Amino acid sequence: MDQNLALLYQPGSLQTTKPKFNSNLEALRAIAALVVVWHHTIVHPFQLDPNFAPTGTANFNPPGHFAVLIFFILSGYVIGLAHHKPLTTWSSVKIYVRKRFTRIYPIYAVSLIFAVVVSGFKYSIITTLGHLIFCQIIWVPLIFENNPLWSLQYEMLFYLLFIPLSSLRISPILVTIVSIFLSFITAYLANRGIGGTSYSYFVGFSFWALGWALGTVPTSPSINYRKLISALLLLLAIGYFNVLQSAYTKMATIIMPMIVKPTVSSEWPESFISPIDFAALPFALLIILQFINYENKYFRWTAIILYILPAYTLIYIARNFPKENTSTALLPILFYIISVFIFFYKSEILERCSKYIISKIGLIGSISYGLYVIHFPIISIFHRITIFSGSIKTFSIRFVIYAILSIATAYWLEKKFQPFIKKIL
Repeated sequence: MDQNLALLYQPGSLQTTKPKFNSNLEALRAIAALVVVWHHTIVHPFQLDPNFAPTGTANFNPPGHFAVLIFFILSGYVIGLAHHKPLTTWSSVKIYVRKRFTRIYPIYAVSLIFAVVVSGFKYSIITTLGHLIFCQIIWVPLIFENNPLWSLQYEMLFYLLFIPLSSLRISPILVTIVSIFLSFITAYLANRGIGGTSYSYFVGFSFWALGWALGTVPTSPSINYRKLISALLLLLAIGYFNVLQSAYTKMATIIMPMIVKPTVSSEWPESFISPIDFAALPFALLIILQFINYENKYFRWTAIILYILPAYTLIYIARNFPKENTSTALLPILFYIISVFIFFYKSEILERCSKYIISKIGLIGSISYGLYVIHFPIISIFHRITIFSGSIKTFSIRFVIYAILSIATAYWLEKKFQPFIKKIL
């Protein structure tokens, strides 16, 4: 193990066995994917129901962007687990590229073609071809009917960067530190007309490289399922309770206003990721570390602090109620309170129930990639259907059908189509 990782754990508290893939991560993938699906029904009003948009408590917008950051870390983590040995030969590089291509591209291509069909073929051949070679945003505009594909361009770049970094045996911790440093430097330069939105890629790669580093860290054999459920609930609540984001904004505004969110090309999707996302990194890391069974006394105390910090927002909401409209905060408040309770309350019954829930949620995790890339073309179809719309009833029924269709299609892509393509390639 890299000596630079020694600061991350106490050897006496962990078994130094070679890390292996943790099936419980499928539950985290599942919730992250479902959060994105839910997020897009809210952040795009009238997309699911062209004549109705939920209000009040039902208008709660789950942290879809945070879920994507979780996906970036998980992606790097899986690569770190799978490739402990550096890619030092052409044969190892070929195997790596083939596996990544087979896993990602067939489903990606189907979801892209489906989106073009749903759009009524309104996009040019150049735009479609640009997406097929992952040049969306850089060279061609993003196809709205499948706008979640913006993140796949980032993923492909990160996979390619891993090849030279691995072959040169560069420490993933060093890569993470340098990437974070370059994120702020390029964000600063962007406001002076230098480098465009390159900072967005450095920020994203910082999360991915951190996942890669975590893939080299020894973990505990014991699993606390209660804390995994707590982490999932915290994920659902963090969009409203990330006090670090407010602190980061105030601090960065005083120290270096340009790096909070660069003013050049700062609108989505050209610069969907910015340095302010680092304010989410501690909570993302907390959730991931709990799922990979990382444990030592320093992490335990850090976890406690991070669970308590969001209570500041809870106090603020209580003090200002009912002066401000807090109806959309009711669900995240509930998620946060239950998350904290489960984290601190030890119960054998709760542990058994948590284990059962994690195992069932994990079933969706195995189709999370397919769900991520196919749900938006499906919701775009609903937008074009004007009959049976215009009320909370129609919206609810549409949502159920939309969720079933998305999950069923994702299942076919992941369990039928992708294995078939893998077999013939």
